[in-house]
Amino acid sequence: MGDYFQNVVMNFTIKHVAENNIEYIDLVCVNLYPFEATVKKEGVSEEEIIENIDIGGPSMLRSAAKNFNDVAVVTDINDYDIVLSELEQGGITYETRRALAIKVFNTTASYDAAIANYFNKKDKLVPERLTLSYNLQDSLRYGENPHQKKLITMYKIITKVMLCKMLYNFTVRKCHTIIFKMLLQH
Repeated sequence: MGDYFQNVVMNFTIKHVAENNIEYIDLVCVNLYPFEATVKKEGVSEEEIIENIDIGGPSMLRSAAKNFNDVAVVTDINDYDIVLSELEQGGITYETRRALAIKVFNTTASYDAAIANYFNKKDKLVPERLTLSYNLQDSLRYGENPHQKKLITMYKIITKVMLCKMLYNFTVRKCHTIIFKMLLQH
């Protein structure tokens, strides 16, 4: 039944697009509101912080990324050159569209985590599901098995230590040890 319904919808969509001379979207470029930068500003009001929670941007990015077979989606200025280069070569490759889509899902997940963590911290909540986001700092040249990559990520150790203390009532030293061991496992 699902295939039948999908085919009916697809045929209707194709017909509707043709009848109305609608062009397909094959490139979406969205820069999200600067939520994290806004939170870090000195003396910022909660009203301004909330105003900098992007709603439409993540939705457009996710819907475009979901359709990476036909749509390229860009959310990082560092990807503009590769996209422009491939467009000049005749079109954005499947590999690039897929890589950009994966980057979008990572970006929107990190964005949502920053928002949730802001409110958790502000309201002193311990969520049932804690989402943390790390920035890749470097990759290591040695100590790798051929099928693995070792990466170095940086995150706000103080926040993790505070969370560790709050959840488990551990000392700061014990929390650092736990976090260090977690890093070694990944």
